[in-house]
Amino acid sequence: MTVEPELDVWFNREVRPHEAAYRRAAYSISRDRHISEDLVQDAYLKVVANDQWRHLASPKAFVLAVIRNLAIDLARRTSRGPVDRSVDLEKLAVADLAPTPEASADQNQRLARIEAALDSLPPQCQRVVRLRKIEGLSPIEIAVRLDISVSTVEKHLSKAMRLLTERLAPEPPPASECRIIPWPQPRNLPRRS
Repeated sequence: MTVEPELDVWFNREVRPHEAAYRRAAYSISRDRHISEDLVQDAYLKVVANDQWRHLASPKAFVLAVIRNLAIDLARRTSRGPVDRSVDLEKLAVADLAPTPEASADQNQRLARIEAALDSLPPQCQRVVRLRKIEGLSPIEIAVRLDISVSTVEKHLSKAMRLLTERLAPEPPPASECRIIPWPQPRNLPRRS
């Protein structure tokens, strides 16, 4: 199965960070380490095969639901033993983590700021960054596609990262919000004799 680069980036950002929670949930249902690992891997396959992955409001909750359904299906097929269907997902700290409206707005603002910073890069730097960071191409593949040397690709990437870091650095607070903390004055201590 070939995974498109955009899906790979999304998966590593949205799904993989919660792997410990998935393993805990799978183990709490199956009570078997090997089966729980299989459940998590099978759930990953289902997520990657899902054409609607871009539209998942809470990828973590989706993976947990897939794990639970896979465990139930496995129990039906193998009749190895009961599956604990009463597992309270909230106790496992796996409740639906859909972002609040404020968090969504904040994320949209950050995304707009990143897009603006990308758009402000010189055209060739912008192309190289998009090919490397968004499409996931290697420097060699970028060099071939743009008909430039690998060294030039690396220089464009370096320049772009420096510019993006500068442009995306947090803005300092206005001077009116800054508080000056005085340096402590030395105490008059008695001299040693």
